[in-house]
Amino acid sequence: MRRRLLAILFAAQCAAMPFIAPPLAAQEAKVAALAADPAHLAEARRTVDATFPVGTYRKMMGGNFTKMMEGMSSRMLDMPVRDLVAMGGMSAEETARMSDATMRQVMEILDPAFEQRNKAMFDTMIMAMADIMNDLEPEIRVALADAYAGRFTMAQLQDLNRFFATPTGKYYAENAMTLAMDPAFTDKIMKLTPRIMEAMPRIVKSAMAQTKGLPPRESYGTLSPADRERLGKLLSLPPAEAEKAVNVLEKQQRKQDAGAS
Repeated sequence: MRRRLLAILFAAQCAAMPFIAPPLAAQEAKVAALAADPAHLAEARRTVDATFPVGTYRKMMGGNFTKMMEGMSSRMLDMPVRDLVAMGGMSAEETARMSDATMRQVMEILDPAFEQRNKAMFDTMIMAMADIMNDLEPEIRVALADAYAGRFTMAQLQDLNRFFATPTGKYYAENAMTLAMDPAFTDKIMKLTPRIMEAMPRIVKSAMAQTKGLPPRESYGTLSPADRERLGKLLSLPPAEAEKAVNVLEKQQRKQDAGAS
């Protein structure tokens, strides 16, 4: 679960954007309208040039990002095992009998190379994600320009760009996207991580409670012949291969359910 949470946090940092996209249909309508107003879109591109310059993702995923992820991992390793197993479903009565032993102490017995293994994995993931996000950056910049043009009027964009042309505005724009990687911010996030982890059992329990009234999930074996036929046609697979594909999906879902519990 710890590794799963770190992966989620890692992905969230990689994909961080300064806006939340509106519904797809609404955004497509705005983009279509902007095509008729190239001057508005050009002004938005100037805003993106200032706030999201080329190379932003590599800058975001530099040394501070690595330190933040390593720090979060280290703090989780220092959490008592009883807190972690409580998140996995052990009762308060059972965990009350446990010592203050940390995950780090347990892993020294179970996997003496655990920290080196984790560091190697993180370093590889960060380098790979930096390459991927750098390759995707041109498309992201285009999407950001569309978003700015859709959210801001021409006059507002011009006001922003005039500010970004000043020394203070230029400095702000160049650093805006990387502020979340600043040690002053990341150190606080690392210190808050145990509180977030503490809250996870309550959050998961509350989320699971919302699904109690829903019908149980079907498996391939419980499907009616008609539904099996529908599934095979949908996947363009004969029955045996459709069953295999669904079994793989079910296995992945069980892993996901276990990771969330």
